Amino acid sequence: MNAKQLRISILQMAIEGKLVPQDPNDEPASVLLDKIRQESGG
Repeated sequence: MNAKQLRISILQMAIEGKLVPQDPNDEPASVLLDKIRQESGG
C-alpha cells in the first residue's frame, strides 16, 4: 500500500465512523443539520 492508498483508506474509515468509538446516545446527523439550518435562518 502506498501513501496515496493509505490516505484514501483512512479518509474512507473516517467517513464511515470507524476511527473512533461511536456513542449510541449521539443524535443523528440529520437532526444536527436541522438544528444548524434553524439557527442560521435557513
